[in-house]
Amino acid sequence: MHRPWQRRAAAVLLASLLLGACQARDDDAGFVPPPPSEAPSEPEPITETPPLVPVEIPKPDMAFSGPSEPPSGLSDDVPLFPDATTIGSMTSPTRGTIVNLNSPEPADAIFAWYLDELAKRGWTLDKQSTTTFSHLVTATKDARRATILIKTGPAGTAILITVAQVSGG
Repeated sequence: MHRPWQRRAAAVLLASLLLGACQARDDDAGFVPPPPSEAPSEPEPITETPPLVPVEIPKPDMAFSGPSEPPSGLSDDVPLFPDATTIGSMTSPTRGTIVNLNSPEPADAIFAWYLDELAKRGWTLDKQSTTTFSHLVTATKDARRATILIKTGPAGTAILITVAQVSGG
């Protein structure tokens, strides 16, 4: 049996991966190793201990909300499925907003509702995909991208919404 903290940790991990994927850019250069002729040399041994410098640990820029709490940081033009229960949400000024919902309704009905509702609220539907157990829609509006993943599971239908600024936009 899953404990609430395990579900939240899994949701935050999945959401971080989705946001990272949403913010990736085609022109990002990967790691380029040095040519073999420029192999790193042996480091010089340390002869004295460097002084300790005080370090201020930054406070996290994320805010979390728990089950059944309204998601913070989500604008009114991002629809929440009416028959869904909020499992949790996370808001970060640098990464956007992530909302995790659950509904007893079938995934096909929720997907159709999101396609209709996003269009009504002025979002441009960019991508849609469907598999046996999941649906994905990506939409843009102004300088924001919303990604909605709808997945059939053993405890109903999971809905994961991410909204973030578009890179370079």
